[in-house]
Amino acid sequence: VAVPVRFGVRLMEVDRREVWSTFTPALEADLPPPVRTALVPGRTLLWDVTAYDVSEAVIAESGEQSFRLVLR
Repeated sequence: VAVPVRFGVRLMEVDRREVWSTFTPALEADLPPPVRTALVPGRTLLWDVTAYDVSEAVIAESGEQSFRLVLR
């Protein structure tokens, strides 16, 4: 079983225009403050995550998922 050593994370508009992306070895990624402040409640966004092994081969993909921001 291949072990992920790096993850590619993308945040996109519904038209698939990339809002933010990063590569990280961590199991979580924080959005930078400028990206967080640009996000509007009620807007639907897409995200996906790709896991890579030590040889940079893709070993898992989340596929595009959607979510909607809500006010707290």
